[in-house]
Amino acid sequence: MKNKIMIGTLAGVIGAATILHPVNAASSKDQINKLKKEKAALQKEVSTLKKQNAALYSSHKSLKSKYSKLEKTHQATLKENKLLKDKVKNLSQGYQLLETTKQLILNGNVVNKTYKSTPSLLLLKNIPYIPLDLAASLNNLPLKSTTKSFDLGVPKEGISLSALKYEKSTFDKVLYNKTMMVKGQTSVSNIIFDSTEMESAALYYLNERFTTFETDVLVTPTSVAKELDLYGSNGVGTFFKIVDTKTNKVLAEYELNYDEDPVHIKLNVSKMNGIKLMVDSIDSIKSITLSNPVLSQ
Repeated sequence: MKNKIMIGTLAGVIGAATILHPVNAASSKDQINKLKKEKAALQKEVSTLKKQNAALYSSHKSLKSKYSKLEKTHQATLKENKLLKDKVKNLSQGYQLLETTKQLILNGNVVNKTYKSTPSLLLLKNIPYIPLDLAASLNNLPLKSTTKSFDLGVPKEGISLSALKYEKSTFDKVLYNKTMMVKGQTSVSNIIFDSTEMESAALYYLNERFTTFETDVLVTPTSVAKELDLYGSNGVGTFFKIVDTKTNKVLAEYELNYDEDPVHIKLNVSKMNGIKLMVDSIDSIKSITLSNPVLSQ
């Protein structure tokens, strides 16, 4: 009986509570829908962020690949630049005339010194420059460098024929500047022509740059021939000729012997493109020497 009374009382209390706090079903449904919408919006935002992240990652990979290629190109450019700098440095060593303190001498005369302290360039203020050795080669001019000057062209005292060298030769040997005695004096500027043929010749181009050719010609002394292991040992009946290469005209002809003094030759060679020095003999073994052969203007 007591239990029944308690159950009844509890039921009454619950009923009273229900009446005091009724459940709002419509409000709960709106809240749920709101949460669903927020969830959907968040999911959409997450999906968008994932797509953006994927795009950024792809862009990152592409940029990384491009950077790698650019870095390789950059390193290759640096290496090429270094090689070019080294090349320029090596090439520039040959172009120092325009910034040197040396004098420039052309045909024995000092050239205007305005080139001093000017940058050494191949093109300066639209004026082209070429190296001295190229200028000398193009114009068939001798070029000599001393401690004080660059001597380009023929000096006032002339130049040795040996400075031009020969263009063609049929001699067995052509030797330059061997020490020997000529006219009781030591000669160190000379050319020796040695051959075992009946006739031999050497061609020298003058290119119309000289007016006079002067030299002493003699049979090579026996002592010199033996010392240098030359063929020539008998000068009797040896003939020396100088021929104009253009006209083939014999400009001078001399017979040489050991027992005679050297023959002095002085010829006008102006407007001559070249001369041919010829030696022939009744004996096929011969050797002659030009002592101090000088070309002058």
